[in-house]
Amino acid sequence: MSRNTPHFSRPSQGRSNRSRLDDKWKKPRGTGNKKRKKFKQTGAIPSTGYSRDRVDRFKHPCGLREVIVYTVNDLQGLKDVAVRISSNVGLRKRIEIEKNAKKLNLKLLVNKSEVHVKKLENDKKVATKRNSERQAKAKKKDKKIEKPEPKTETKTEKKIDTAETKADVKTEAKTEMKTETKTEAKPETKTEAKTETKPEKKESNIKEVKKE
Repeated sequence: MSRNTPHFSRPSQGRSNRSRLDDKWKKPRGTGNKKRKKFKQTGAIPSTGYSRDRVDRFKHPCGLREVIVYTVNDLQGLKDVAVRISSNVGLRKRIEIEKNAKKLNLKLLVNKSEVHVKKLENDKKVATKRNSERQAKAKKKDKKIEKPEPKTETKTEKKIDTAETKADVKTEAKTEMKTETKTEAKPETKTEAKTETKPEKKESNIKEVKKE
């Protein structure tokens, strides 16, 4: 695939105050920019005259048409194509796609199968360590909880017993108070009534005798 095109650089590239910027194309937009006015000393500007042949357009520099793949099933029926795995694909699917692409003799633009396999193995080791640590912590907690169980039961029983005894004492005290008040109140009322009624009868009898 032939490509006879010049290098398109951004405006005023090479100056000391532009050394921090990458040497990439950027369209000039200034009203007084000399590159926008197409001065010769400023360099070439992209235009339709530099386009490729229609056969070679929209191809990868390797000369093959580029295809983005998301799953293993997308590789079926592909020939003479450069395969690029999507960035949204995870590690496990990526490894499967790379293996199947090798079997089908397809070109992978980014082939890091060995690196991905090592990373997946390391992730598995880290996950197993974390799970073992969590299980050990859970066992320790269970042992700590099992020991104080009988103590908690005895305390609750004692609390119940003390509450029952207090309630019994209160009921007994109330019954005793009621009985004492009844016994003290009844005889006092009878004696007072008798003592008050007798002298009234005598006085009434004396008055009747005098009248006669």
